[in-house]
Amino acid sequence: MFGNIFNFFATIFGYVLNFLYNIVNNYGVAIIIFTVFLKALMLPINIKQQKTMKSQQKYKLKLKKYKINIKMILLEWIRKLWIYIKVRIWVHLVDV
Repeated sequence: MFGNIFNFFATIFGYVLNFLYNIVNNYGVAIIIFTVFLKALMLPINIKQQKTMKSQQKYKLKLKKYKINIKMILLEWIRKLWIYIKVRIWVHLVDV
């Protein structure tokens, strides 16, 4: 499966690199032009990825704040539960 995908892209890249070589007659320059072309092609995707990452970081900080609040509420609830259980234990011991 991955071999077919790899061959597909390798064939396309090979044709593009060969086309660039026929224009400049130098493989080094053709590779540099091809690299710049690919970077320019990927630039919108990279920009969107960076924006998404920044927004995720912003929401991650908010989520962390809420997790801390939820944890504090849960700990308080557990503390009250233990107090209630201990009181109930003492009530049963006194009744007996």
